[in-house]
Amino acid sequence: MRWLQRCPTPTPLPEPCCPYCAFSQALARLRFADHVDQADVDEALRLMQMSKISLHDDEGRQRAVEDPISVIFGRIREDYLRNEKDTYSWEEVVALCGSYTADQIKQTLENYASSGVWNLERDARGNPSIVLGQDDMRR
Repeated sequence: MRWLQRCPTPTPLPEPCCPYCAFSQALARLRFADHVDQADVDEALRLMQMSKISLHDDEGRQRAVEDPISVIFGRIREDYLRNEKDTYSWEEVVALCGSYTADQIKQTLENYASSGVWNLERDARGNPSIVLGQDDMRR
């Protein structure tokens, strides 16, 4: 214990100690961004939550599918792989994801747009529509 009293006080580490911070920074780096956005933090929290669910639940795969963001993205991706459309209007997206609220759908579209998966354009009413680039959804 005496050696502990003689040690200098530790200085804070420059690296993130919190896994949420590390995930957020990694997501920002994937976008080649110089700073972490709120969308990066939100996605990091969602990834950690899904990770914990899969560890503590025997039916982790079924529960992970219940996440609205993952389900909405999955439905859009499946439709794209079937039909290979370049654009999806707001009405088409709502039809694909009919059981989810407009806010959940908009949040999903904006999250994946900020990650660079697709681009968003707004119609005259301000509703987002998806514009896909070459091979955006095949990965």
